[in-house]
Amino acid sequence: MRKAVRDLIIGRNYFIESHTEYRAVLMSGWYAILTILVAGVYMAVDALFRQEPPETLMVFALCMTTGIASLVLHRQRRHSLANVIIFCSLGAVVFVLASSEAVATGAFLYFLIISVAAFALYGYARKKLAFAISGCMLILFLLSLHHELSPLSFRHYSADYMRVSLIINFIAALLSLVIISLLVAGLHHYHARQIQQQHDELSKANVELDRFVYSTSHDLRAPISSVMGLINLASINKQETDYYLGLMKKRLQSLDDFIRDITDYSRNNRLAVEKKNVAVSCLAMDVWEGLRFIEGADRIRFKMDIDPQLEVLTDPSRIKIVLGNLLSNAIRYHDFSKADPFVRVAAFKNQHAFYLEVHDNGQGIDNRYKQKIFDMFFRAHENSKGSGLGLYIVKEALLKVEGAIDVETTLHQGTTFKVRLPLKG
Repeated sequence: MRKAVRDLIIGRNYFIESHTEYRAVLMSGWYAILTILVAGVYMAVDALFRQEPPETLMVFALCMTTGIASLVLHRQRRHSLANVIIFCSLGAVVFVLASSEAVATGAFLYFLIISVAAFALYGYARKKLAFAISGCMLILFLLSLHHELSPLSFRHYSADYMRVSLIINFIAALLSLVIISLLVAGLHHYHARQIQQQHDELSKANVELDRFVYSTSHDLRAPISSVMGLINLASINKQETDYYLGLMKKRLQSLDDFIRDITDYSRNNRLAVEKKNVAVSCLAMDVWEGLRFIEGADRIRFKMDIDPQLEVLTDPSRIKIVLGNLLSNAIRYHDFSKADPFVRVAAFKNQHAFYLEVHDNGQGIDNRYKQKIFDMFFRAHENSKGSGLGLYIVKEALLKVEGAIDVETTLHQGTTFKVRLPLKG
């Protein structure tokens, strides 16, 4: 039933991004539905007691029309106009009815409900408008006590009718307060959950920052210390200069790779998601060309199983980060003792998702480490050549675009990484 009412108010295929606005629209829609129901009940009760003049029935009919018009406007995305109509029309209708009947019917309760609803609907950001509506309701209430101001002639009801009218008005007022309370409680729960989520993310960021500072300070200084030691050795024995220069190159390359990982990590956290149409085969080839100078890349056969016409709407910078890290890992941890070392990249999509796979026949990963390889600074091998950031950055980049990654691996046989990205347009 909850979904049916939601679809009735805002439409089946329409979504409101702001949770606060969504709640406010639902509350306004509930008031429109309640207005229609109360007016319908009064028309039925008046027909039963047979004592309402025709002009009063017209007022109830107008009240129902107002509720219907408000629902129609909400479905047309004209939420502000729908709120104005429901507040103004209900205020006028309540004044007409309250000023033409005894106070004992309880019609004046609606002035109070409209005032409270205005503050719940418009919130603190538009409190001046809520105060204006509340002030108008107070004025209308005071004017309604002077029955000679009513456009309708004063109606004298029986005690039974007044009792039934009071019960109806009290129930309607109670339901209105329940709707307001649910709105406020729902918003409070949502914001509390958001605060908790932000707190958890901040705690995670602090822990990762501590680890990041410790590890980066070590990993940045180690290559520098190593290179300085090699320089000293090279200056002592000139005949071994070329050998030591080669070692220095490797250490500096390791430092350069680590700085690149840090840059990717920073870029992923800082930049907003930007979706573009990406030619997947061209992007994959560009990434591979950028990695060809890594040691050992020239000994690996690169295979690409991607339709040249395949395009996908996604964030190209993050796909490059993902593919770059997966391919560089495939190069670093290959098994050159095998007759045909290769890396294969495949990509395809269906109606709902885009899939990217990177498969190699390299060293593979021990099953004990499968659940840890995406952790920050985790290294599955003691002689690992990487920074331990690569797969962590892959996971974080995919989180930004609501993607997921899975790994299938067998030690000494090879590894397949499977990436899935939803297609939302």
